[in-house]
Amino acid sequence: MRLRTLPAVSLSCLFLAACDNDTSVSTTGPAIRYSHTPSAPCDAALGREISQAQNSLFSRAVLTAARAAWSPVVNNCVSNLTQAREQMMSYVQFVIDAYEAGNVAQPRVGTKEDAVLAHINADFRYVGYAAPNLPVAVFGAEGALGVISQSTTNRELAAAHAAITVPIQAATGDQRAHLYSIYPLTAGCLTGTNLVQNGPCFDIAAHPAIAPKFDPLGKAGICQPVDEDDVLPGNVPALGHLQDAGNTTITGATGIYPTFCPHDQYTGSWTGGFGDMATRLAWLANKALGVKVAYAANGGLGGLDTDFLSPFGAVDLLVFKATFTDDAVGATPVTPDVGTWNPVTATHPGSISVQSSLGDIGGQPVVLSQGGGACTNCGGLQLQGNLASAGPLATDGRYHVEWTSVQASPSVKGAPFVLRSSTGAEIARVTYATVSSANVLSYNGVTFGTWTRNVSDHFEIVVDLNGKRSTLKVNGDSVASDTITAANFASVSADFTGIDSGVMGWDEIFVRRLSDK
Repeated sequence: MRLRTLPAVSLSCLFLAACDNDTSVSTTGPAIRYSHTPSAPCDAALGREISQAQNSLFSRAVLTAARAAWSPVVNNCVSNLTQAREQMMSYVQFVIDAYEAGNVAQPRVGTKEDAVLAHINADFRYVGYAAPNLPVAVFGAEGALGVISQSTTNRELAAAHAAITVPIQAATGDQRAHLYSIYPLTAGCLTGTNLVQNGPCFDIAAHPAIAPKFDPLGKAGICQPVDEDDVLPGNVPALGHLQDAGNTTITGATGIYPTFCPHDQYTGSWTGGFGDMATRLAWLANKALGVKVAYAANGGLGGLDTDFLSPFGAVDLLVFKATFTDDAVGATPVTPDVGTWNPVTATHPGSISVQSSLGDIGGQPVVLSQGGGACTNCGGLQLQGNLASAGPLATDGRYHVEWTSVQASPSVKGAPFVLRSSTGAEIARVTYATVSSANVLSYNGVTFGTWTRNVSDHFEIVVDLNGKRSTLKVNGDSVASDTITAANFASVSADFTGIDSGVMGWDEIFVRRLSDK
């Protein structure tokens, strides 16, 4: 592991420096047990067990330093529990340093790692904190373990392929010292999300839990299995974070992090203990919108977070994309770039086909033509795109929907674009219509602007499933907002059924999950 040494334990390091060649370390020390469960902090019985365990855990030369580091915890526990907790954290880092320096004895039962982690659990319980109960993987090649406090100058804890950085906390943030842990998990750790996960997964956590939230935000990052010449779309892959409620939130973008990810780790399948991972991630095949980030030096994917709670992994934020560039001109759209089409509905004489241009859109849009003009009983035209999903429906989070459209007819009865849930409940509706000779645009039935024949407009809708609200921008300007009652978000469609909708062009349709931070 790459463990950044912390100034809070400089005293312990001073002691340990003289112990590297100590021959008194036992290779067959007694078993270390903690049988007492405290009902309150500063429990004397547990304190005695911790002191007894020190005799078995450390070599003789280190034992004196261990007792000196632990003594302030006991002396201050009753009178100043807050101070005792900070001193306990310094002691925990002492224990980690002793293990790293080879100054922890081999117990008769179990491993050194088992003994150290059990000792840390007892230390936490002594001051009234919940035990971290960490696996031995934190001491493996892909793990890391260390204390970060307000007095720490180097505030990064790094494993081989993952890292965290904790900034100095403001008065509104959690200013306590914490034990931070990083260790690998199997693939597919982000449950409760409709987003596709790619690459490795790590458990990243703070002990005790962060409260109040980080201020400023903490930074977490995971190396991605990319090659040196790969170019990742900057706003499509992101770091997902599994919350206690079972939902995956999206961390705020922070750019390339960690900065030390070596490409030679990714010449074949993933070799970091995460199963058979391909080095080419799903999003590398997509011509994604937004800024491109070239990974010429490393493949670190970082994110800003309010706390470090358990699993982190990379997710693909793009859940629908249709550019029609791979469809044949004159033919019905076959397959979107991301997501799926419902069976296309086009009642004669209406048609749905990809064309080389329409109005001022020259990038091969799909054209939905009513064909019959003004009619008493117009036929149906519907092109519905379904969001890609790794499992559950999109029931939480924020989604950004955008498209470009143009109307080529001089007037229309109505041409609505509709966002819906899986049950058909409407989330938002943008409609082209002609009312009293005026060509108007409406949002959920309320007029907000006008449209011009053969002149395209760019629409953006943010769907906030948690806040139960949608907002609309047209050509970059905010124009409308409304409430949401739908339980999930499942599709975006041009729904021109039973009404004269003219000749409408639709292009560059994207739906992507936004950050929650």
